[in-house]
Amino acid sequence: MFIAVASTALVLTTSSLPASADPEFVTYEGFISKAKNYQVSSVKYEGWYDGPDHIFEYADIPAIAGAIVEGNAVSVVMENMLYGTVYNGNYVSLTFFVGDELLLEYPDFADEFMLHLPLDSKGKKLHAIAYSSQESGDLYETRATFDYGVIGAAGFVETPIPTLSGTACVGNTLSVHPGLWMPEGSRLSYQWLRGGQPVARATRTTYRIQASDLDQSISVRVTGSLGSVLPVARQSAPKSVGECLLPAIKAPVLIGGKTTDSTLISKLAVPAGVSTSYQWLRSGKRITSASKSSYKLTVADVGKRIQSRVSLTKAGYKSQLLSSIPVSVSKATIKNTKRASIAGRKSYGQTLKVSAGKYSVSPTSYGYQWHRNGKKIKGATKSALKMSATDIGKNISVTVRASRPGYHSTSSTTTASKISLGKIVPKSLPKISGKAKSGSVLSVSNGTWSPRASTYSYQWYRNGKKIKAANKRTYKVVAADRGKKISSRVSVSRKNHAKASASSNSVQVAKPTAKPKPKPPVNRAPTGGYANCTAVRNADAAPIYYGDPGYHSRLDRDGDGVGCE
Repeated sequence: MFIAVASTALVLTTSSLPASADPEFVTYEGFISKAKNYQVSSVKYEGWYDGPDHIFEYADIPAIAGAIVEGNAVSVVMENMLYGTVYNGNYVSLTFFVGDELLLEYPDFADEFMLHLPLDSKGKKLHAIAYSSQESGDLYETRATFDYGVIGAAGFVETPIPTLSGTACVGNTLSVHPGLWMPEGSRLSYQWLRGGQPVARATRTTYRIQASDLDQSISVRVTGSLGSVLPVARQSAPKSVGECLLPAIKAPVLIGGKTTDSTLISKLAVPAGVSTSYQWLRSGKRITSASKSSYKLTVADVGKRIQSRVSLTKAGYKSQLLSSIPVSVSKATIKNTKRASIAGRKSYGQTLKVSAGKYSVSPTSYGYQWHRNGKKIKGATKSALKMSATDIGKNISVTVRASRPGYHSTSSTTTASKISLGKIVPKSLPKISGKAKSGSVLSVSNGTWSPRASTYSYQWYRNGKKIKAANKRTYKVVAADRGKKISSRVSVSRKNHAKASASSNSVQVAKPTAKPKPKPPVNRAPTGGYANCTAVRNADAAPIYYGDPGYHSRLDRDGDGVGCE
């Protein structure tokens, strides 16, 4: 960087140099006032010249800015290049010395550079030599010596006021910028202050603001030390500590169902250390006890706008409120998971009941409508229906409508069932009474029936086979029943009911003791008797035994004394 420093050219004329026709080496010394800001006490030029037209015309002096004291760094400013020969040859080297010791050799002639004076250089002379040469036929040389005087004792030259950077709020870090203390080598120490008082163990170049610093002023004191020189302290301007602003956080987003009994979740990404508290709102008003990150929608929310409001807090930071975009809540639909069904005997006179089925949520009420062949039955709107004569042979079904507040109702229709005639069921079986022997009369009871029968009919059986014309309530035992089982079957009927029947118990008719078979006379056979077994049966005399009127051996084929069995 170019820094303008006032300079004065040292002008040499023929009157100030010895006259000669041939080139000769000349020396010139001059003195420059310190008021010119060069800080040069004297300058000496040496060189060759070859006449009044080839002399030293002028040369700029390297100017030093800063205190020439041990340990300091001074700035060397070159306003123009140095000229020395009659051919305007530039200096090609500039060397600084402290006493007889080389301090800096600078060949690259920048506009400005720094010169660091050693800490142990007190009392020594600071000077510089600029040297240039140019060859064009003959050799010409120019040399300039600049004397900057004796280096002074060490001491602080620059003690700037420190500055602070960073936002003064809890959790942030402040940094101190002490500035450039001169001379170089100054040792700096730091002490942070709260309200002007030292903060324990806060002695670094940075300070992290604590919660206890809130509403306090924070500053730093920088102390410079340099050998035996008394320390110097400089204090920064204070910064007032306030609450920080939380980093930008996106508003919460609501995810989940938007119908009754669904759950909404307030999704929010927050930095570590930030605490959250939730409040759910219904059409802008607080919902009691709804202070979690999720919320289950209720019947009261149907048709309303629901949103989540989140409060963000962190020690030392300003609290922040974020609100989600509201969502509108609608009714959910009840889903039928198991079809309704009809229970009960599907016949006349019976009462059928409906099982409502199962649903995705528990309905709070049900409605019913019974149908006959797909058409509504007037007034049949309860969960049970008694089957009438009109229902016989028809298909009966029922539609169940399940309802719950906050939900759309749903319906389930049962499978249709065909209704049959009513059934008459025996509660007790018919029973035969009377003596079971030939010639006696047996009687059978009707038994008891549910419902009560309107008509009764009878049929008697011999060993399980119908007895012809035996269809009255009583039956006279005949000879043919001997040794057989006699039973009766009672049949009943009733209007709108299917006919029914039940068998009685059976009774065993005694078998007569067989008479000893007499030995038939040789070649003799009884005369007379029935012509055949048909005649015996027509006479109701079967079976016929040996010795009975009308017996004949032709009626007894197996010869056991009993014929027409």
